[in-house]
Amino acid sequence: MPTSRQLVVSALRRTGDAVPEDASRVPPDRWEDAPAGGMRSLRQVLQHLIECEDWWLQNMGVPESERPSAPDLASMESAATMAGVFASARSHLVRVVEDLPEEWFHRRPPACEYGDLQTGADLLHYAAEHTYYHDGQIQMLEMAFALP
Repeated sequence: MPTSRQLVVSALRRTGDAVPEDASRVPPDRWEDAPAGGMRSLRQVLQHLIECEDWWLQNMGVPESERPSAPDLASMESAATMAGVFASARSHLVRVVEDLPEEWFHRRPPACEYGDLQTGADLLHYAAEHTYYHDGQIQMLEMAFALP
């Protein structure tokens, strides 16, 4: 039976891989466009996901000195660049998670801001679920831009 760490790492890797792959299918010249209906642009979705990678580390209690410095997202000129920054940030998160003791996944992280997340495993499964939600937005953009 897999450990909590193994389950979390697997979920974080799957969601981390999905975002750059799906973002690459959005037309490069449309990455800042938001279709009607209140949809976010690919730039906005990727920016949010990148910012959340630091937020997960904060909620885990990782000191700021041990977190990657925030990139200048406003200066990024392509979805491919932003997707690469997200992939790098997710890889960092996975490395941190892989080094945690198994007990960590069964206790509440000391810095967790969500009252309904009772354990470290809950927090990180939520991180994976959150990423899949926004990956769904990326897939919707891909479909919207494919329409005539």
